[in-house]
Amino acid sequence: MRDLGIEDDTVVVFTSDHGDLMAEHGKLNKGRPYETSAGIPFIVKYPDRVPAGKIIETAYSSVDFAPTILSLMGVSKIPSGVKFQGVDGSKELMSQQKVTANDDQIIFSFDTGNTPTWAAAIKNGIKLVVTKGDVPWLFDIYRDPDEMFNFATYWEHQDVYAELREAMIRILKEYQVPLTEITNTIFLDMPACIDSRDVLPLNNDKIAFCSDIGGEVSADKCDNQYKVRQHCPSTCNACACEDSPGWMWVNSSGRRCETLKSQCNMKAVQTFCPKTCGMC
Repeated sequence: MRDLGIEDDTVVVFTSDHGDLMAEHGKLNKGRPYETSAGIPFIVKYPDRVPAGKIIETAYSSVDFAPTILSLMGVSKIPSGVKFQGVDGSKELMSQQKVTANDDQIIFSFDTGNTPTWAAAIKNGIKLVVTKGDVPWLFDIYRDPDEMFNFATYWEHQDVYAELREAMIRILKEYQVPLTEITNTIFLDMPACIDSRDVLPLNNDKIAFCSDIGGEVSADKCDNQYKVRQHCPSTCNACACEDSPGWMWVNSSGRRCETLKSQCNMKAVQTFCPKTCGMC
């Protein structure tokens, strides 16, 4: 391009379609909401318009590529029959500010295929992931780049959690997110009583989990060790009789326990609303 004299007015884009999990989180290949699987590079070189060394921290998705690159190229007339779902990020690309971030922009990603299991709402390094048959996970990429911890119960994350949850409810309603086609119930907030997924705090340093109690781990641990009972309240039958004050997705809408008494035949609703469902 330099030899042809077109380097300064040529747009060069480096990107990809997905990453791979190389045994991270005990998984291989793609199809997971973790950054190394779902996150992709987007590097643009356009000396005539994009400042060298420009860093954008705003959340964008692959559906934004077409409107952004076309606008960057100066294409202003889009055929009337073409409707982009993405947003045009060219102004941010061309901004002379070295580092920019639109903290209000939320993007969505979700699993596809025959057995979709998750959907995610992402904003400024914070990612809310809801799944089939699991509690919601809130990842903070800046504090936990390996995505090992769930920040859903951290008080300092409650405002952004509420914002992403509201956005998730809206997107589940407005779009045919595959996850909603295979399950009628999704936890959008944490149930009031749930076992920890971490290793049991056993005195003998044995590696075991709540699911091992009553098997490899004696059920007496629940009675004799407070820290085990606190770690596994559901398995140890130590839950207080209270409903979750939050939201869950039931039959195509976001609902709270006070509206779910007629849905108590569902196991997930019983877990989320044990008092309403008369489970305790």
